Amino acid sequence: MALVTNPAAFMMRNKDLSVSLNSLILNYVAIIALVPLIATMVGEAIYYSSRFDPHNVAAGSVEVAVVTYVFQIIGVIIVGAVIWKFAPHFASKTDQTRATVLAAYGYTPVALIAIVDFIPTIAPLTFLGLLYGLYIVYLGLPIITGTPKDKVITYLVAILIVAFIVYAVIDYLTLAAVHSALAR
Repeated sequence: MALVTNPAAFMMRNKDLSVSLNSLILNYVAIIALVPLIATMVGEAIYYSSRFDPHNVAAGSVEVAVVTYVFQIIGVIIVGAVIWKFAPHFASKTDQTRATVLAAYGYTPVALIAIVDFIPTIAPLTFLGLLYGLYIVYLGLPIITGTPKDKVITYLVAILIVAFIVYAVIDYLTLAAVHSALAR
């Protein structure tokens, strides 16, 4: 919770923390990604059960939630790779794990606010989590990657452009899974 309430202080305290990439994904990202998994599963089941066959909706809700869960984890890994690979272009130094830690920190508010997915009509509020996640990445670039202050904005914009494309593809694939599940 300290990451969300005081991200700069949290990252300063933990900037030298050593963790393996596998441990980060399994023990942090996969766990916080359970919030959108469960919220999506329940929200989709409630929302669509009144419109479609409840049996198909239950199966489809699980399918959509699992697809979303897997893609969210993959998205964090890809954004971490982008942060890592772009680092030299912005006078920053990092490795894949530390870059993925920063991506995971940025994903945290997105995952936590996804609790609103229980009510699909207000699910677009998760956009607020995305904005706060961007702020966390903005704060974390100088702390985690040592990005010079004058390069933080351009580095963040580069990350944002690639992350937008990554998550647009993820959303497209998730939407395809929803339509596939409902078509049965």
